[in-house]
Amino acid sequence: MKKLIKRLAPVLLAFIFPLLLFAQPKFKYGKVSADDLAMTELASDTSAAACILYHKSTVFFENQGQPTLVQDVEKRIKLFKRSAFEEADLTFYFSDEYETITEVNAAIHLPDGEEIKLKKRDFIYADHTDGLRTLRFTFPRVEEGAILEYRYRRRDQGLATLPKFYFQEKHPVRWAEYEADIPEYYNYVSLTGANHNWAINSDETLNRTNTEGDNINVRRLHYATENQPAFVEETYGNNQLDYLPQTHFQLVSVTYPNVRERYYITSWFSLAKSLEDDLNFGRKFNNRADIKLPCETIEKLLKPGMSETEKATVAYREIGNHMNWNEVYRIMTDDRLNTCWQKSSGSSAEINMILLGVLKELDIKASPILVSLRNEGMHIQTYPIFDQFDHLMVLAELDGKEVIMDVNDPYRAPGLPRFDALNEFGWVADADAPRWISISPPKANRTVMSTISLQEDGMAKVHLRARLQGYFAQEGQGMLQEVEESNGPLFSRIMESFPEAELENRTISETEELYDPLEMELDVILPLGMANGEYMYVMPIVLPGIDETLTDAEERTMPIDLGYRWKDRYIATLKPPTGYAVEELPESQVVSSEDGKVNIKYTAAAANGEIRIIYTIDMDKAVFPAKEYVSIKALYEKALEFQETPIVLRRAKK
Repeated sequence: MKKLIKRLAPVLLAFIFPLLLFAQPKFKYGKVSADDLAMTELASDTSAAACILYHKSTVFFENQGQPTLVQDVEKRIKLFKRSAFEEADLTFYFSDEYETITEVNAAIHLPDGEEIKLKKRDFIYADHTDGLRTLRFTFPRVEEGAILEYRYRRRDQGLATLPKFYFQEKHPVRWAEYEADIPEYYNYVSLTGANHNWAINSDETLNRTNTEGDNINVRRLHYATENQPAFVEETYGNNQLDYLPQTHFQLVSVTYPNVRERYYITSWFSLAKSLEDDLNFGRKFNNRADIKLPCETIEKLLKPGMSETEKATVAYREIGNHMNWNEVYRIMTDDRLNTCWQKSSGSSAEINMILLGVLKELDIKASPILVSLRNEGMHIQTYPIFDQFDHLMVLAELDGKEVIMDVNDPYRAPGLPRFDALNEFGWVADADAPRWISISPPKANRTVMSTISLQEDGMAKVHLRARLQGYFAQEGQGMLQEVEESNGPLFSRIMESFPEAELENRTISETEELYDPLEMELDVILPLGMANGEYMYVMPIVLPGIDETLTDAEERTMPIDLGYRWKDRYIATLKPPTGYAVEELPESQVVSSEDGKVNIKYTAAAANGEIRIIYTIDMDKAVFPAKEYVSIKALYEKALEFQETPIVLRRAKK
């Protein structure tokens, strides 16, 4: 799991509040209706492989030595098709230090009415990684038409957030319900603002009597939805779970009787100050002794008169070559950075902290940037919530220009964060000037020039010269390391449209610098023309610039998120077979979005017995709101039309 479980330390033991009495949930576990058991498909969605018949989360507080969050979960699932049998294998993760999962029950109800209850030995607890444990169990004798149900109780001594709950899942949900009783001591705020079609939507204050006979106010949250359709992921999406109906509550402060209110969310400035002095954060990269070894190595590689950019690039490259990422994302570390250097291995935080510390020792202004990764959640900028972050990068000021540096891929240049970190924004944890910035890397560029010599049988000899920059260059360099030539840059894209293509030759230009644009030449044979009597229809676009999957849906509910801006330019010179002349050329056109951020240009012209095609797609925006999908789809469909419209040649009459 990429996200650490970060919990609020249990420091409020001075006041032990009495256990409150709460109503039991109404769900009758083990009572399956004959109608549900006989159901063979869902009337509202006959394609559904399963249906969540019932899902409820009940949250309350108890105190047995210290305040504890208790969550009771109950779930019942109807299986219609074998493709949903994965629902019978369950794994739950929980903190070894702060959490427990107990009182687990599970049963499967077969279509003939037989009930099989899982036994205690079927529930397997095991140590995982990063301070986590797992609970696993598998339902037996799974078959179409069966109903699975389970329940458990999770206790959590960390009070920072109430357990999240999603009302929509990948299968239709007939009924989902969330209920939480919060004693008046705790001030939680909701971090979700979307309106949904709630069956129950209640936030009220009740007066309750605790076990010692005292009256106490309790905030009751009660939400439910009915007949939610299946959640379907959309192509080129990001943080899609954030758009589902859900609960997400964050603790702001705690006020016990006769005790001063204690805040757990203060300000971004206070958070940055506390991080600077944290043993596992600022006191790592601000400590020369903790980065002595990498500093000594890199200082030997520097030359007199180097600019800040040159020094930073040397450090970035050397650290990237020396350190191996252990595939773990972090924002803090309890390991010594010198030890990580000796092991040549570390988390994303440890590797980038080494870079951060080295830059500071070189008198280069640098600060940590914290981000939530793609699909781990949109950034919450309203409240200074530290637990939302997954990954640490570096913001360096190099010769008057701010550059984001994220060490990992040897072919990814400074200024290009890893793709998973392209989540629109990042928080600069600068103790003097904490701030949010836009994560907008330089535009990726790809220019391909091709010379096409067409034969009478429709086969073509194509010579391509390409220049790739930014993320396109990084991707291309990575593909060149593959054993199979078909996986190489450009040719793999050609193969998608022309599976019969043959690669005759590929030449990679040598560069002086590792991060220079990637330049290459290819010689390819592929079928571009189709003869029909005296006519030949030719497809001159050998490198399609548009992915058709973006036009599959009629509408979208979530933004299009490409990650980064890009520009693709394809220039072709087509030489027709001897005896053929142009009969018809596609119309030259330019289409653009209303804001001018998307521009698609296609021109075709014939002169001196040759045909010249220029096809350019310029995406100057990475994220498009869902409301813009219809217009963006129309542009993409026009681009697909350009890609698929043939040039018509005609054989001259003898």
